[in-house]
Amino acid sequence: MAVNFALLWLVARLSRTTVREDKPALVLSLLLLAESMLLAVVAFSKLMLYISCFGFTPLRFQSSWLVCVLFFGCVCAGYSLVTWKKSFRIWVMAAAISLTALYLF
Repeated sequence: MAVNFALLWLVARLSRTTVREDKPALVLSLLLLAESMLLAVVAFSKLMLYISCFGFTPLRFQSSWLVCVLFFGCVCAGYSLVTWKKSFRIWVMAAAISLTALYLF
């Protein structure tokens, strides 16, 4: 997923026009984000399989949190690409609040 985000950043920086104005680049960027969301869903399902087979541990709980945060980051990035509204701040705040709640638990 880090490679996908790096590729998305590279496309955004090296394109002559903005990604939002270039329809093929927008579609390919959204497909890249959809692939990243699919990777997050697969990772979460594997974590659930490990939890059901070997039990619940704090590390698996933290890994599940990270997968959910990355999935939400993909959703926010797609929302930003489609609507032209910046949602990075929302993603960072949600990650910070949920991380704080995670460590208070």
